[in-house]
Parts: sequence; structure tokens; C-alpha cells
Amino acid sequence: MSKIPVGQTIGRSYGFAFGDFLPLLGLLWLPLLLSGVAAYFVLLPMYQHMPDMLDAIARNPHGMRTFSPEMAATFRWSGLFNLFSIAILAIIAVGVTREALGLRKGPRFVYLSFGIDEILIIAGYLLILVLMIIGAIALIIVSGIVGVVGAAVFASGATGHPDPRSFIGPGIGLGVLIVVTQFAFVYVFVRLSYLMIPVTVAEHGFGVFRSWELTKGNFWRIFVISLAVLLPLVIIEFVAMSFAFGSSLPGILSAMQKSPNDMAHQMGQLMRGFGTVLPYMWAIGFVFSPIIYGLWLAPAAFAYRALVPVAPEGGATPMMAEGAHS
Repeated sequence: MSKIPVGQTIGRSYGFAFGDFLPLLGLLWLPLLLSGVAAYFVLLPMYQHMPDMLDAIARNPHGMRTFSPEMAATFRWSGLFNLFSIAILAIIAVGVTREALGLRKGPRFVYLSFGIDEILIIAGYLLILVLMIIGAIALIIVSGIVGVVGAAVFASGATGHPDPRSFIGPGIGLGVLIVVTQFAFVYVFVRLSYLMIPVTVAEHGFGVFRSWELTKGNFWRIFVISLAVLLPLVIIEFVAMSFAFGSSLPGILSAMQKSPNDMAHQMGQLMRGFGTVLPYMWAIGFVFSPIIYGLWLAPAAFAYRALVPVAPEGGATPMMAEGAHS
């Protein structure tokens, strides 16, 4: 069974994100520019109208009826913007993964391509989402049945006032069940999705189940790699958001204790502030986009290449990976 080299994958990912900064910027600038233009005309107005919407709800429980035509049009356009954003993310994912795998062709200063690989990646994530939803529904049904049966058994055996200590065992069992369930969902999502993009790019096929096959025995290695490359980005983003909106959070928490109307007003003020700084956040994100997308996508590409070496003619050979598992 092949193992993903943890240290090598982390090192190559950082080297790729920083060392290939300019090629990645040439790949990213046009998709991000299109996304930024769309956000300016769709997303930014939504944040500008959101405070009015929340104030309307605060004043009137049926405030949804008082929305202006401009606000309603903004929300209609937001659905198309979400679809457009998914397509842009698929374009970026394929482009960066091709660069990491050494498969990118064409000019180095611009990139914009949408084809079967991008469609397969979108379809793969949709399938994973559907599987997660089905699993959640099944879990809710089973939990409901177990809860009803357990309550009936407990009620039939209880006499007088039940001893509070009798709830300790079931409470611990429920807590363990919740933790195990959450871990199971994360485990399945990682196994199905982690190598889906590089598999699709290198093998030009549907990568969900192939990802499950290749990641066998590598879950904790993937966890360590993801922690090493993504945790710094999460910390930086958290610190930046705290500086930008930290002063608004106490007001929201205080309003939550008072009334829903106060909370809606405070949330509206937060959204108004977010709309103000959104262009600056987009500009900063654009400058650092090669590092952000490089660290997000390169680890899976390098992990895939470690599991599926390059064939003599330069292409990936799925059969080599299968032989590695045997």
C-alpha cells in the first residue's frame, strides 16, 4: 500500500506556492478579475442592501414584503453569481493543479479554460454533497428511532422520580456517538475529495471513487499535511477578520441577549461594514492569491504524483498506482 510522503509533500507545496509565484499569478489574474467584477456588481450591492433588509425584519416580522425592487433583484442575481463563482473555482482548481503536475500548456501570462475536467470536478463535488446529505438524513432517522425506543424503555423501567445519575451513561454514549459521527463524515469527505482534482486533471476521468481508492491508509497523513499548509492561512484570515470586525462582535453578542430585533440591527451594521472593506479585502486577496491557491491545491497534486508516478511518455498511469496497492 503506497503512502503519501508527509514532509516532502509539505515542503514541495510551500516551494511551489512561493517559488512559482509569477507563473501562478499569470494563471490566476484573469479568472480572479472576472470574479471580482461580478462581485462588484452583484455581491457588493447585496452587502449594501443587507442592513436595510435586516432593519425591515427588525421593524416588522413580515418585513420580507417591504423589500425594494433593487434589493429583490440583487438576491435574484446572487444565485447566478454563485453558479459563476463555482465555475471560476473549477477553472482555478484545474489550472493550478495542471501547473503543479507539470501539465499546463499555453501562454504563461494568462489562463482561462473551461471544459470536461472542470465539469467533472463540479459534478464530483455535487455527488459528494448528495452523499453527505443522504448520510445525514439516514443518521437523523436512525437517531430518532433509537431515541424513541430508548425513551420508551427508560419510561417503562422508571418508578417514581428517576435518579439523575441514570442519565450519565446515556449522555456519555450520546456524546461519543456525536463525535464518532462527525469524524465519520470528515473521513468520508476527505477520502472522496482529496485527490479528486488531480485525478481528474491527470487521468481525465471522474475522480471521486478513484480518490477513495488512492487515499486508503493515508487519512492521517492527509490530515497532517492539510494542518501544516492550511492552518497558517486560517490563522492569518482569523486575525485579519478580528482586526476588521472585532469591535462589532461584542455588540452582536450583547444584542443576542436582549432581543432578535437588536441582533438584526447589529448584524446589519456588521454587513454594512463588510461591504465597505470588501473591495480592499479582494485587492489584498488578489495580491496573495498565488500563495493562497498554491497552498490549497498543490498538496493534493504532489500527493497524487507520489502515489501515481509519471509514465515514460509523460502521462500518469493509473495501473501503476493499482500495482502499488497490491
